[in-house]
Amino acid sequence: SPRFAPTIFFHGVADTTVPMESSQRFFQSLRDVKVTTELHTYAGAPHIFDQVPAFAAASALMFDLFVDRYILNPRPFLPVRA
Repeated sequence: SPRFAPTIFFHGVADTTVPMESSQRFFQSLRDVKVTTELHTYAGAPHIFDQVPAFAAASALMFDLFVDRYILNPRPFLPVRA
């Protein structure tokens, strides 16, 4: 339903616990009904990648931006002009 909460996915491409296709299908299903969603993948990362400080930091920054942009202070994306 379009009323589904804005959703952000983080998925390690080397995940052998949850297939990458599972996140991709869920992501696409949400997009198909116009739910705000993002999918971020990490090449070479396993299922539990947030124990690696660089991945944890990157995920936290993207999560904070997502929540701010779509939930706390909703606004459209404004591309930078060259």
